[in-house]
Amino acid sequence: MTQQVFRGNDVREALAHVRAALGADAVIESTRQVSSGGRGGYVEVTAGPGQNSRAKPFAPELQDEQAPRRSVRRWNMPKTPRRGAEREAPSALRNMAPADIERELLELRAMLEEINASRPPKERAQQLLHGIGIEGKLGQELARGAGRVAKDEAALKRWLKKRIGERLLLLPNLLNRPGRQVLTVVGPTGVGKTTTLAKLAAQAKLDLGRSVAVLTLDTFRVGAVEQWRRYAQLLGIELEVIKRQEDFAEAVARTRAEVILVDTPGRTPNDYGPTALLARCLQSCSITQETLLVLPGWMRARDVERIKRQYEDPGVSALVITKLDECEQLGGVLHAAMPSGLPIAFVCDGPRVPEDIHNPELDSLLEAILPEAS
Repeated sequence: MTQQVFRGNDVREALAHVRAALGADAVIESTRQVSSGGRGGYVEVTAGPGQNSRAKPFAPELQDEQAPRRSVRRWNMPKTPRRGAEREAPSALRNMAPADIERELLELRAMLEEINASRPPKERAQQLLHGIGIEGKLGQELARGAGRVAKDEAALKRWLKKRIGERLLLLPNLLNRPGRQVLTVVGPTGVGKTTTLAKLAAQAKLDLGRSVAVLTLDTFRVGAVEQWRRYAQLLGIELEVIKRQEDFAEAVARTRAEVILVDTPGRTPNDYGPTALLARCLQSCSITQETLLVLPGWMRARDVERIKRQYEDPGVSALVITKLDECEQLGGVLHAAMPSGLPIAFVCDGPRVPEDIHNPELDSLLEAILPEAS
């Protein structure tokens, strides 16, 4: 296919040149907004002839688009739905050739790109952030100062990545920390707390050669204790089932394990019992401890902020992001990490124990949050 480049002051003018030269069935390959250095600029459209094109003039139904337009035709939504209206659109699409549908979609996309390119950089930055799940005050804070960035979208993405990277805190592997320590996981049901602890236990025991004990407060979930008994037997680690604060203090005093992992039940919004017991248990413990909030990467910003508030007591010191292999946008979970400087301790991207738990790496996280190709 021989491609040609057409230019116009806007998308409509450029497309008019395309149709005049190549006909109504021309195939649009790409469109782009080109800046000429000042406020002006032009739109550049790359197109080629369609299968039936003979460089003919406009089709009759398109000829009115050559004339200057003095008004915009608007479609008004009917006040009441018409019966069978939902069947009209598919019928209309069936009557259109695939090349016509593709051309119309490309024209719409070009118009949207033109509109977006004319918006202020701050608005475009907020739109990008909203698209990856970063919303509200956090999105506004990150987009502040975007007006100093070039209008090119790639440059805007690089600038946003830098802004996000400056606010992300990453912890070195806690399992390498010398001395005895308690690592507790908290979070809602189903986010992968037990699996995360099993990965940490296997990594500490098998990869680092450290002694490990697991204390589980999760006596509510069906099969939770039995699941830990199987893990403990396979890994050769200690296991204690905790039902009272006194049980916790006695278990910590009794074990000589270097790494003490504490599993907790997920809590519902109005059930403060599990976190109240956990808070009392941790207060009775005098050795080094970290409380890790476990959240899946696909969680929305509002849910993240609500859940984080639920764990203000016993308090959270770091974040674990799970289920990275199941999510397409990672921004929502950052509402737990960025506003208050909560560091990220581990990331998990699959169910395998212990292969699918990793130390967070800034470049990989930033690419997952805001991919270059998106």
